[in-house]
Amino acid sequence: MSMEDYKKKNYQYGINHMYGKEGRKVDYTPKSCSNVIANSSSAEGEHHGCPFAYKSELGLISLMKRMGIVEGS
Repeated sequence: MSMEDYKKKNYQYGINHMYGKEGRKVDYTPKSCSNVIANSSSAEGEHHGCPFAYKSELGLISLMKRMGIVEGS
């Protein structure tokens, strides 16, 4: 098995495990927004976690505008 196949197999297993299709067959409850914000260790420039935990109001507005999210939508 190549390293690429090995990584793909493990990645797929992880996804299936989280949705209760592999392993103990437990369907895990996702974390709430307040839990993610309270326990977020991500910072500006990182691409995981919750932007509400580290961005200012103006930073969030700017991000939403860049993403095409407009006020009132």
